[in-house]
Amino acid sequence: MKNKKLAIIIIAVIVIGILAIVGIGMIGKNNKNNDEPLTFEETLDLIQKNESITIEIAVPESIEQGTENQFTWTILAELDTYQDTLRTPMEEAFYVTTNAETGEKEGYFYRDQNGNTVQNNTFKEVFTNQISAQMLDKDEVISALSDAACGTYADLEADEEYTNALLALNGYFNLLPDAQPNYCNPNSTLSRAELMAMIMRADTPVDTNLTVDSSFESVVGKSELNLYAQVIDKDAYLNTSDSSLNEKTYTGTISRAEAIYLLVNHYYGDTFKNFDMSSSDVEFADAKDGGDIATEQGFADKNYSKSYELVWAINNPDGGLPTDLYKALVFAEQIGLIDEDTRWDEGLTKAEAIEFMITVYGDIAQINSGEVTTNQDNSYYYNEDGTFDRGWDEAGITRAEDAEDGWLGYKVMYNDDGTTYLLYNKDGSRYDLLDTLPDGGQYMGTTEADQAAIHEWYMNN
Repeated sequence: MKNKKLAIIIIAVIVIGILAIVGIGMIGKNNKNNDEPLTFEETLDLIQKNESITIEIAVPESIEQGTENQFTWTILAELDTYQDTLRTPMEEAFYVTTNAETGEKEGYFYRDQNGNTVQNNTFKEVFTNQISAQMLDKDEVISALSDAACGTYADLEADEEYTNALLALNGYFNLLPDAQPNYCNPNSTLSRAELMAMIMRADTPVDTNLTVDSSFESVVGKSELNLYAQVIDKDAYLNTSDSSLNEKTYTGTISRAEAIYLLVNHYYGDTFKNFDMSSSDVEFADAKDGGDIATEQGFADKNYSKSYELVWAINNPDGGLPTDLYKALVFAEQIGLIDEDTRWDEGLTKAEAIEFMITVYGDIAQINSGEVTTNQDNSYYYNEDGTFDRGWDEAGITRAEDAEDGWLGYKVMYNDDGTTYLLYNKDGSRYDLLDTLPDGGQYMGTTEADQAAIHEWYMNN
């Protein structure tokens, strides 16, 4: 009898345990929208119902440290974050000085494309200038930026110099916030909102009159990023036009494919739109053209169709990417943004985002300098005796030590009316007709013969 009672108790305990496990499972199901990712089958069910979905992106391993600072938007010359450890060493590397009379900062970071001094300058304006872009080809510049970053942030590796330099640029230009007390989190992944905001802030002089678009906010929800991200909405792969960019996807991790699409669509416009993929013979190791997935799978005319396409491609990698995303990868390979291993479905890291932008800006700088029209770049230097010499030195930049050999390094620029002015390669200073040059001479302009020789050399080289 005692054994029978014991058996009944054991059975009861087992039943209660099973019910508890089932109950926990049901709780997990009921809380699926909170923490646990949906299965692909559950996602398909939401697509059939034409509901918004969460997009799961593979995230590289990283440890985010510290408490992220709030977004601030301050005129470049007025920023004073990390003044001693970051800003001052970087300014020395880029020949930035403060004018004793006006108090204005001068040098590469504070020059526009025409050599004018600009205090409210932008990341894009600086590095789409060929001379500034080429500074990043110099080992000593990268080392100086890396040292400044390592002296500021606790989460960098000293031997990762280029990555460190990228994070130094982010800190100086205030593109994305760092974290307290002294972390930059280079391997943290970005949300769609963060990359959109980052690009806008890189492009746009600070404007305190901007306001949030209520129609944009009604779709994506309230966020401190809306002021910036709303400007880039139309260029993103997931955007508000079909509600693919919404409260769920806006703050979700952006894939590398989406980031590349956003960058090339935003910065190359019609050149990208009119790009013929057949002109390229690239074969990616991990990507192919999947065609019109939305139409093939029957959700082309639905809300959220772009997000459905992306989810489908991520879960069916052998089927390929939507053509628009694949075209962006091909275009990106042509400009040196990626190679055959695209890692298109991985999350984009902070360091990768800055590197992508620098690469795009460098390409634009080359395109701009290749024009034989207004403000073309060329390989002539204006010497102390008033003559022009041909030839670039390292990376096209004449540093201070070259002055000892008479290579003062002036770049000849053209105004719309055909007249010329000089940019001093050492610090980007502009010298117009009759201005006094650093060597004490006076810029007398170029003769017609000089201009013809420059043009001929440029066309033949």
